[in-house]
Amino acid sequence: MPYSTQRFLSTRGLPSGRRLRVLRQLATSGELLAALPAHAGVADRLATATAATERERQVAKTWAVQSRTPRSEAKKGGAYKLDPALDRMVSAFQRALDARLALVPEESPVATRAAALLADAFPFGVRHITQRVYEEQIALVFELLATLSDETHAEAIAEAGLTASVGELRTLARAFDAALGAEHAERLSYTAVTEAARAGNEAYADVLVALLFATSGEVGRGLRERALAAHQRQTADLTIVRARGVVAEDIDPDTGEPEPVTEPAVGDEPAAPLVA
Repeated sequence: MPYSTQRFLSTRGLPSGRRLRVLRQLATSGELLAALPAHAGVADRLATATAATERERQVAKTWAVQSRTPRSEAKKGGAYKLDPALDRMVSAFQRALDARLALVPEESPVATRAAALLADAFPFGVRHITQRVYEEQIALVFELLATLSDETHAEAIAEAGLTASVGELRTLARAFDAALGAEHAERLSYTAVTEAARAGNEAYADVLVALLFATSGEVGRGLRERALAAHQRQTADLTIVRARGVVAEDIDPDTGEPEPVTEPAVGDEPAAPLVA
């Protein structure tokens, strides 16, 4: 079957499973690859496209799971679980200093030191720390720890019996910060999904263009038809599937069986914005 560059360029892209099946079939066609001129670099392009498409599929699957998870549930990771304990401990520091002020004479040096620490540690009250979004909250907690660890307040901390508690708050704050960082690292942005899809599509197109180049001219016509046969089969099959209005346009690259679409088309927007 003749194949033209113009026809290729006007073809709507194949889903990743179909592309990966074509790439794997080409990669195992040793006789065909051996017949292609080495300077075309088809083998290297195949390896690059296969890796890019496999990554694209993995990213798409992660996105699919993430998209099905309500945002209120998605945020309930380690930071969400640690947040109540962090709030309680921060609030306890303020209550401890308030209690210290209530238990000693107002004009005593102990009261003066406790009041100075309270003013530096909680200039806007405890809710200014505990009622903020996680990223702002942990930044404020680390500022609080810097104040509590300042040498000028060491005596007041000791008098309030909070020396060991400062270390405990630091440990909890570090755990909260690590959990929050892990959640951000694991959660995909829509940009990451579309970038992976573009990379997979571009690498696949690079393979097809290399095949067209390697089999150009009348001499290479028969070789070109063999080289592009797998792609043409998937293109023809997808045309039939789309004409029938079948939802599952993609296939399992190993079995060739239909599989649900897990990847958004490049350029689509997500149903709801997600934090990277």
